[in-house]
Amino acid sequence: MAGTLSLAILLVGSEVASRAYWWMAHGVDPARPDQLLEAVYPELRLASAAAAPCATDCLRVLLLGGSVLDPRWSRVPEQIEAGLRARTTEPRIVNLAVPGHSSRDSLLKYRAIDLDPELRDLRFDLVLFYHGINETRANNVPPDRFRPDYGHYAWYERVNALAPAGDARFFLPATLRWARVLLRQALQPDAYVPIQAPRPEWLQFGNEARSAASFRANLEEVVAIAERRGEPLALSTFAVWRPADYSLERFEAHSLDYSGHFVPIELWGEPDHVMAAVEAHNREVVEVAGNHSRILFLDLAGELPGGGEWFCDVCHLTEGASARLVDGILGLADSRMGWRETTDADPRAAG
Repeated sequence: MAGTLSLAILLVGSEVASRAYWWMAHGVDPARPDQLLEAVYPELRLASAAAAPCATDCLRVLLLGGSVLDPRWSRVPEQIEAGLRARTTEPRIVNLAVPGHSSRDSLLKYRAIDLDPELRDLRFDLVLFYHGINETRANNVPPDRFRPDYGHYAWYERVNALAPAGDARFFLPATLRWARVLLRQALQPDAYVPIQAPRPEWLQFGNEARSAASFRANLEEVVAIAERRGEPLALSTFAVWRPADYSLERFEAHSLDYSGHFVPIELWGEPDHVMAAVEAHNREVVEVAGNHSRILFLDLAGELPGGGEWFCDVCHLTEGASARLVDGILGLADSRMGWRETTDADPRAAG
């Protein structure tokens, strides 16, 4: 009896300590273990604002992506807002795009919104998913270490430890998983793809786009969530450009046909491997879009010519290229969803 009581006290104390840790260290509501992903994705808190009732007609748009959809790197969010203002009196954009994030991050964020009981009635008028390059870095690992959930990548092993908490009732199980992961990564730091950059000794393994199957699985689940929620999903191929004379030395000297020279391709791996993996991901986007008639599909990679007029670096878009993406997606929404008929006189985003 005493042993059982002691165990109960230990478990209760551990649960209380877990709630205190996540609250003080990461701002997670101690009464909401289902919101633990906010510790690694604080941007999820933006969704609550979109759930408030609209005073007038409004359009809600969810952005899922990496830095190309991030306002610190791109004009895309600004141009989307301008385009929405031409179509509604109250645009609401929930931008969950974060530099470096991949299709898995976007899947987990979208799933978290779907599982949140407080957001159960929230519906987006459009969900834009734009990914293709960031997870190419996950290929830079010996084949026997690759994990479909990217658990061989230090960031994703941490995220995956919290991901099962979407419908959890307690903090302690996820806290124990989190502690185990941090300890393992501290003891075996060389066993993972680093968060910042690929390991030079593993670059050779990026020649196979193993990420394509994972990308496809992540995208398929995003499609399934959107269909279950009745939310229109917009997909686009991911546009990239590598000049024929590309080299790291020329990139660093700002002598290539890029308008900005922001990030070298080597951030993700060997240039040939990165470009091949993006192409493989784009094939998955095309196939998934072709299998679902309700998806709004834009082939931006096929439409954009190369060169500094359109690309700041391998993937970050100029103002004009951003406008091509935004106008293409909103044009599809106009024709397929009846947002409104566009004319040459319509106010459009700059570009």
